[in-house]
Amino acid sequence: MFKGEPTEAEQIDMSAVKECAGQHPDGAFAEKLVVNANGTLKNVLVRVSAGLPEGQQFPPSATPARLDQKGCQYHPHVVAVMVGQPMTISNSDTFLHNVHALSSENPAFNFAQPTTDPGRKVDPMKAPEVFKVKCDVHPWMGAFVHVLEHPFFSVTGDDGTFTITGLPPGNYTVTAWHESLGEKQQADVKVEEGKPTTVEFSFEAK
Repeated sequence: MFKGEPTEAEQIDMSAVKECAGQHPDGAFAEKLVVNANGTLKNVLVRVSAGLPEGQQFPPSATPARLDQKGCQYHPHVVAVMVGQPMTISNSDTFLHNVHALSSENPAFNFAQPTTDPGRKVDPMKAPEVFKVKCDVHPWMGAFVHVLEHPFFSVTGDDGTFTITGLPPGNYTVTAWHESLGEKQQADVKVEEGKPTTVEFSFEAK
């Protein structure tokens, strides 16, 4: 949930690049703070941050995490991927983008995609980290990649909800991250066999 009055969405000036501007006849807007129509937040990464058995390892998903470039914006704005999980970068535009990962703990990548590309694989991530990806051609383009050691995470969408499945019964700490509003935590979240558990976070405007 988002409490307070959201600031007006920041409009991106793409006028210098007609190929970009032409795909946004009603304007393009930054995704630093997206408040949905129902008063919830989009692009919040929610994860289990404590309570899992110490030392337990989880096999990475074989399904690639995907980051696309379309209309001179990244989709999705927040990507979550497990350590060791495949990751693919695609370009749905017919013109040049550059994909530059500002990682420090994980394999860096920085390459051009001159035209439409259904997907280029990057080296799997090796350590937990949050890092930004930018386009050196279009400076307004940016996305965040969250690398996690387990599969118990979710990113909120257009209705602000998240679902984390497969957790064994136990007590957990759940953390919600937003790029401009920070983190919120809920401790002692009890998960019981066969019963859904509801967790709600509230962020306030800064």
